[in-house]
Amino acid sequence: MKPSVFASHDWGKQGSNHARVARVVEMLKPCVNVWFDEERMRGNILDCMCKGIDNADVFIVFVTREYMKKVQNGMDSDNVRREFMYAQTRNVKMVAVRFDSELPRMWSGPVGMMLGCSLFVDMSEPDITQTSVDALVTMIRRQRALHIFHSVGTTTQALVRVHNTVSETPRASRRSASPRRSASPRRSASPRRHSPTSENGSRTRLKHLMAKAEMIPHEGEHMSDMLNRLLLSIGAHDDAKTLLFNERLVRAEEELNELTI
Repeated sequence: MKPSVFASHDWGKQGSNHARVARVVEMLKPCVNVWFDEERMRGNILDCMCKGIDNADVFIVFVTREYMKKVQNGMDSDNVRREFMYAQTRNVKMVAVRFDSELPRMWSGPVGMMLGCSLFVDMSEPDITQTSVDALVTMIRRQRALHIFHSVGTTTQALVRVHNTVSETPRASRRSASPRRSASPRRSASPRRHSPTSENGSRTRLKHLMAKAEMIPHEGEHMSDMLNRLLLSIGAHDDAKTLLFNERLVRAEEELNELTI
């Protein structure tokens, strides 16, 4: 099932910003179901906005100077501020898109508070590239997976749902490509064999990656289980499951570094 997203943006002068967002929306449609005001506003506007946000897996914020100004000014009649604030109350996962080449390095006001330290996709150049759209799709899928994981907990069923969310390979193909294997001697390689110094360094790196992915370690959770959760959440578990612990840690770092900070 495609992720559902809500595209929050300001219109800009004479609708110029809205037109750029519309181009992004068209490029997203093969992979994502997008709530876009140009297509979805029918009848009661507030009711439509609320339903769009309630049904969204991810709330995309196309950040511009004008967007930040509208949210910060406190004009509750402004629909940009309304939808941003409502999304906060619904705890919808947010994805930031840098959509203005003149944005300050540090974002201010409510937008800065909620998104200033988050990963974002850079679409500040006038031309929207397929590479930047692909990066946005990747971030949407990861945030949706995190939302599902945090919503349903760490049961086996939850792990399966997260894995299926981030994987585009059909279930039957995954089974044929990764048949069950008997226990391998490689499994004896365990992070428990690390020296205390090495293990402390790995734990520090892992906690940093967890924070970067907006995940929280569980009390008493073993590092290997923590790393498995992280790899599942970013869609890299299948590629890394046969690797040793440190190799899987490197894979997680590489996957997370694909996104622009």
